Amino acid sequence: MKALLVISNGRGIIAEGDDMNALHAAYDASVTSHKDDPHTSEPRHERPAFADLKGCHEEGATGHACILKTQELPHAAKEYYRAGFVD
Repeated sequence: MKALLVISNGRGIIAEGDDMNALHAAYDASVTSHKDDPHTSEPRHERPAFADLKGCHEEGATGHACILKTQELPHAAKEYYRAGFVD
């Protein structure tokens, strides 16, 4: 389990990393692949800029992205790993 996750509440993990730089790179890669993949069956949701992401403190509205610190919210992190990744 990575130290940091970008999650989309109610949907799954968008990116993961062991530090903020790795998380940022993984998030940027995910956003690029999300925009460029015409074959995904997932509906297109605009993703905020990395700098605009806030920390996850509780479940928010479904589909809103935030940064989850796995050591602070280990049970939530496990549930998101079970749910998997979203495109």
